[in-house]
Amino acid sequence: MASISVVLVAFFGGLAIGARAFGALCDRSRSALRLYGALEVSAGLSAAFATWCLSRLATLAHLDDALLLGTSALLLLPTTILLGGTMPALLRASTSRPGRPAAGSAGGLIGLNTAGSVLGVAIAVASIPSLGLSRSVWIAATGSILLGGLALALPAPESPRAPRPSSALARPSPAVRIAAFVVGLATLGFEVLATRLATLHLGSSLYAWGLVLALFLAALATGNLSLSRRARTSETPVRDLGWLEILAASSVALGLLILRVDLASPPTPPPPHSHAPGKRGG
Repeated sequence: MASISVVLVAFFGGLAIGARAFGALCDRSRSALRLYGALEVSAGLSAAFATWCLSRLATLAHLDDALLLGTSALLLLPTTILLGGTMPALLRASTSRPGRPAAGSAGGLIGLNTAGSVLGVAIAVASIPSLGLSRSVWIAATGSILLGGLALALPAPESPRAPRPSSALARPSPAVRIAAFVVGLATLGFEVLATRLATLHLGSSLYAWGLVLALFLAALATGNLSLSRRARTSETPVRDLGWLEILAASSVALGLLILRVDLASPPTPPPPHSHAPGKRGG
């Protein structure tokens, strides 16, 4: 579980850093689509370099586990930071027309992006056992480079300069910022716990993690796509957020009740005969 947690921290931490770092650059960019293409190409090249470095790192088995995990996270960060900048670039390109509702466009685009991530998880889980981890990553990196090259080759109109951020959407209140932080904390924490529960029953960390991650991403995509219209028309978005969090917490509590999970009991080790790939560090 330690390795899964490190990957999640490096991945989502990099996405957050990238979205923050490249967000302002997207607003100043003359062509958000071309910026997206450049970020995709850079992310593919960075992923290929990180894969090569990780393969070399795997030969240093004598290193401490904490040092190996920390170094792996640092190698993943540049790629995830670049990927984090792709979403602001896409959002900027999709909302460049004046008068287009930003909330609805963001919800729909993020939903489609997350739905694509579900397919990506399924492809990765299917390809890793047959092609191997390194070859699968190389294929994904090549796909990212090709996608970025296509975006750079397409005729992209210049994006108008973004207006000065004056709306509540551009400058969320401290309460909304805190809520966003807590939502992320609860979501990823619950995902790690759900993955742990899945590994106890399924045995294989690859398939268990892939299943849980795909289910989480599919649910997030469904929520974004189904509520994007509500986000455009709602006059009480903060109240909507409160009700959604109450429903989410209730569903988690109901799931734990159905599974009859004893949260006070120590973790149960998997059976001795079940060999799980990537078991080290868990």
